[in-house]
Amino acid sequence: MCGLDHSAVMVRQAARRNAEGVRRGQVDLRLGSVESLAAFEVPFDKILAVNVTLFWDRPVEILGNLRRALRPGGRIALAFQPRGPGATDEAATRTGQELVAALRDAGFAQVRLETLNLKPAVVCALGVNPPVSP
Repeated sequence: MCGLDHSAVMVRQAARRNAEGVRRGQVDLRLGSVESLAAFEVPFDKILAVNVTLFWDRPVEILGNLRRALRPGGRIALAFQPRGPGATDEAATRTGQELVAALRDAGFAQVRLETLNLKPAVVCALGVNPPVSP
């Protein structure tokens, strides 16, 4: 498992919470940004991003880079729950629809939106990296 965060504080907290996995080499925590994603030796099976997509200036471009980091058939999940003023189910749905469109534009297949009935709602846009055509 690999974790990426732009905050050194969050990376240190994750390292403390996952010390055993880090020690065994099962957890790789990195300080960095998805906007300047480094190359990885092996493609990922799954990618999860929670409440970060609103900070991306160029979501389709970033999602395209993430798709290239996924193995063919790999899955991506983009979860979002609005916070603070204006945190409504409608805001969640609107953002979810934007995430679905961005995933499609970035070349993901089998794109769909799931909603968890919390207050406010949590949406999760899901997609699959299509297999490479021969």
